Amino acid sequence: MATAASKPQVIEISLKEFDILPREVLAKPGAVTFVVKNVGAIEHDFVVEDANGKAVARIAVISPGKQEDVQAVLRPGLYTTLCSLPGHKDAGMKGLLKVQD
Repeated sequence: MATAASKPQVIEISLKEFDILPREVLAKPGAVTFVVKNVGAIEHDFVVEDANGKAVARIAVISPGKQEDVQAVLRPGLYTTLCSLPGHKDAGMKGLLKVQD
């Protein structure tokens, strides 16, 4: 039986050319569900990378106007949220995810 304490945190993210919102997110350690909506006009993806650049969560493709979810179990630390499609991160599609108690 699931309890309220075991429910994952939900973080909503919006992607558009060439931005990721919110740019800074604060979360608690543990299970997190990212609800990611592409509000832009072209395809994007969504990646959460740890401090070593290793992907800990990924949504391969999100079509314009669509929403996808992905879950990750996060430890305390700093993470980067980004679109990894060529040129998108460099154009500004990246953010900071801070996980702390």
